[in-house]
Amino acid sequence: MVNLSSISSYDDKDLLALLSQSNHLAFQEIWGRYWQLIYNTAYKRLKNSNLCQDAVQDIFADLWLRRETLDISNLPAYLNKAIRYKVFKVLADTKADTPFFDIFENMAATAVGADNNVLEKELFDLATLWLESLPEKRRQVFLMRYTEGLSTKEIAQRLSISQKTVQNHLGRATNSLNEQLFVFTVAMLQIHNAAP
Repeated sequence: MVNLSSISSYDDKDLLALLSQSNHLAFQEIWGRYWQLIYNTAYKRLKNSNLCQDAVQDIFADLWLRRETLDISNLPAYLNKAIRYKVFKVLADTKADTPFFDIFENMAATAVGADNNVLEKELFDLATLWLESLPEKRRQVFLMRYTEGLSTKEIAQRLSISQKTVQNHLGRATNSLNEQLFVFTVAMLQIHNAAP
C-alpha cells in the first residue's frame, strides 16, 4: 500500500504508473522532486519569479490533466523540455524590450567568453522550440518550403489548401522568425559594443 512515508522510495517509473491511476501522493512526490529543478531552468531565462512560478504551475497542471495518456520514459528530461517550451511561449508573448530580449543577451554573453558551440546549441534549441510553438499547419508549411524546397503551389496541392493560405502561413511564420532574429541581433550588437 502506498503511503506518505514510503512514497519517497519509489522511482520515477513507479511514480508515473501511480500518477496514471490518479494517485495524489505520487503527484505530490513528483512535484517535490522536480519543481525546483524546472523553476531554476525557467528562471535562467525569465529572471522573473512570478512568471517562473506560473510556468511551473502550468507544467504540473498539464502533467496532472494528461496523467492517463502521457507516455514518459524519462521524467526529468520530459519536464525540462516542457518548461523550456513553456518559457519560449512566455517569451514569445512578451515584447522585444522585456524578458525575451534578455534570453538572447544572456545567450550571447555566455558564448562571448566561452565556446561558440554553446551559442550554436542554444540557438538550435531555441529554433526547435520556436518551430514547435507554431500551429501544426503553419509548421508543416514552413518545413515543406524550407527543408523540402517545395513551391507554394506544390505545398497547397499536397495539403489540399489554397495557395493563398500557404502564403499566409509562410508570411506569419517568417515574420515571427524575423522578430526573434532581430532581437538576437540587437543583443549581439549590445554585447559586442560593451566588450572592452
